[in-house]
Amino acid sequence: MHSSAIDPNSIVIDPGYETQQLVAQGNLRSAELDRSLHGWAFEGCLPGHSVIATTPLRSSLVSIGRDPQADICVASPNVSKRHGQIEIRNDQVRLSDLGSTNGTFVNGHRIQGTIALKELDLVQFADVELRLIKTKAAVVDRTAVETRPEHRWSLSSMHKVIAGNCMATCFQPIVDANSQHSIGYEALVRATVDGLESPMVLFDQAEKLGVERKLSEVCRLRALETIDEASAKGTLFLNTHPNETLEADLLSSIKNLRERSPGRQIVIEIHEKAITHLSLLREFAAALRDMEVQLAFDDFGAGQSRLVELCEVSPDILKFDRSLIRGLAQDARNFKLVASLHESARQLNIRTLAEGVETPEEVAACMEIGFDLYQGYAFGKPQSIVEVVNKDA
Repeated sequence: MHSSAIDPNSIVIDPGYETQQLVAQGNLRSAELDRSLHGWAFEGCLPGHSVIATTPLRSSLVSIGRDPQADICVASPNVSKRHGQIEIRNDQVRLSDLGSTNGTFVNGHRIQGTIALKELDLVQFADVELRLIKTKAAVVDRTAVETRPEHRWSLSSMHKVIAGNCMATCFQPIVDANSQHSIGYEALVRATVDGLESPMVLFDQAEKLGVERKLSEVCRLRALETIDEASAKGTLFLNTHPNETLEADLLSSIKNLRERSPGRQIVIEIHEKAITHLSLLREFAAALRDMEVQLAFDDFGAGQSRLVELCEVSPDILKFDRSLIRGLAQDARNFKLVASLHESARQLNIRTLAEGVETPEEVAACMEIGFDLYQGYAFGKPQSIVEVVNKDA
């Protein structure tokens, strides 16, 4: 979406939300547009605005600075008149600092001369931060003012989380039904950035920024590093994001985890929304077995029951969604349904896990059905790694 000369009446609209036209203090110089272009862009808030805007880059040479004649005019007193320059050749993006007073930074490091950029790099021209993205979104002639507060996020805050500087990992016990002892932990991420503390909000914002897959990958890596550095025992249950593709995103990520920790028992949890093609799922499951990584179907029963997938690709573990467990003791029809689904899984030699078990009545009902594993506040809240280590000691 990067371009040197940008029509002030043209913006890139990402699917699902509107962006603000680049005008006023953060305007773009008018020029002829090369509408064939490569799809590079900067995304961020220019001075005078409080919402995300996408700035396409449609020529091979893009000047950036406070000068009104710059291809991208940034009206900040801290930005030099001729601050920086973008060059795009063979789909490679290179950034140069033109001797600016307050500097040009990439991912928090000040650059000297010219540096190659990659997708999702955070670029700062003095105090103005932008993120390099690539999009296939169409360019439309439109003025769209976005005022919803949930779109007023900070790129630098999300970058800090993804960089691992503002992320804490908690671990919720997975308990064996027979021994009543913990056999492992599910890793749960918590951001330490104002406004992003809730995992739901964090991933919602990441998805709107198009970095949910990267965030998910970083969360898994951070969890593995945390538990390995503490020498904590047990199986590590790791989540995935529904938008992560099994073959492209997940396999390389999981291979990296296995190489980093050859001896750690790992379970990868796949949400039912990620299950789209049985052939891909079979290949994915086979690849996990080759890496000695277990597969779990997460949130079973929250949407479709996925019985066909259970028969075709038997996971190692089936996690029954908390919506099925909640009030299990009081609802006879739900009890029969869960018991029937549980029996189907057992006939396929799939271990069963009850999620969200909170009350003594739910514990008793799950024991009557015969679940193999339990997870929920009745067996342990999410814990810091220090609490995990102290408990194992």
